[in-house]
Amino acid sequence: MTTNDTNDHSEAIRTITDHAKEITRGSYKHTEELQRLADESVHSPGIAGLAEAFGMMSVKVEAREFALQQKNAELAEALKLRTIASRMLLWFAFSMSLYIFLMAFFYQPGLFDTVKPILIRWFGMAFLLSQVALMIILIRKSGLSLSDYGVTTNHWKKSLMEGLAASGAVILGLFFIKLYMVHTSTVMEGMPVIALEELNTLFTYTFIVHAPFQEFIARGVLQSSAKRIMMGKRRVVWAIVSVSLIFSALHSVYSLPFALITLASSLLWGVLYERNPNLIGVSVCHILMGLAFIFFGFWEIIAF
Repeated sequence: MTTNDTNDHSEAIRTITDHAKEITRGSYKHTEELQRLADESVHSPGIAGLAEAFGMMSVKVEAREFALQQKNAELAEALKLRTIASRMLLWFAFSMSLYIFLMAFFYQPGLFDTVKPILIRWFGMAFLLSQVALMIILIRKSGLSLSDYGVTTNHWKKSLMEGLAASGAVILGLFFIKLYMVHTSTVMEGMPVIALEELNTLFTYTFIVHAPFQEFIARGVLQSSAKRIMMGKRRVVWAIVSVSLIFSALHSVYSLPFALITLASSLLWGVLYERNPNLIGVSVCHILMGLAFIFFGFWEIIAF
C-alpha cells in the first residue's frame, strides 16, 4: 500500500467517522459522500463495505426518526382533541347539575302548580339554547370547526334517507299501537287516531326548532366528545350508550316511562349519527318521531 493509498484510506475512515457523529446529532445531509465512498471501483472493499453499511444505517435511522416525529405529532393532536372534549363535557356536567337543581325547585309541591307544565317546557328550551351558545363559544375558542361536531352537509343525502327510513318505521309502529289502544280498553279508548288539536299548541311548533338543537348538543357535542375521550374497540358503543343515558336522564323530569322511551330513541339517533356524522338525517328523524308522538296523543299521556 503506497503512501497515497494510506492517506486515502485514513481520509475515508475520517469521513465515515465524522458522518457517524453527525447521525448521532440528527444530521443526514452528507449521505452523498458515503455513497461516493461505497464505490468499490475507487475504494477498497473494506472501505466501500463500511461506507455502504453506514449509508444504509443513516437512511433507516432517518426514516425511523421521521416516523417518530409523525407519531409524536399525532399524539399531540389526539391530546389536544381529548383536552377540548374533556373541557366541553365538564362544562356540560356543570350546567346539567344546575339544571337539575332548578328543576327540583320548580317541582316543589304548591309552587307554580297551575303553570308548572308550561314553565318546565320553556325553562327546558332556555337551558338548551344556553348550552348551544356555550358549546359554540367553546368550539370557536378551541380552534376546531363546527363541522367537527356534525354541522356539515357531507353525506347529507345518505344521512337524510336513513333518517327518513328509521322515522318511517317508528311512526308506522306508533300508528298500529294507537289503533290498538283506541279500540281496546285503554286510556285512549274511543279517542281519535290523530290529535289534530295539537296543531293549535305552540309547543308543537317550538319542538320543530327544539329538536335540531338537542341533536347538536347530544350527538354533535357530547357523543363526538365522548368518543374522542374513550379508548378501546368499543368506544363508539359506550359513547352512544353513555350519551343516551344522559339524554334520557334529562327527560326523566317529565316521567319515568317518557325517559325510557327517550333512551330507546336516543340509542337509535346515536347509531344514525355514527353512520353519517352530520346532524341533518338525525334531526329530521328526531322531528318526525317527536311529531308522531305528539299527534298520536302519547305525549300528554306519558309525559305528565
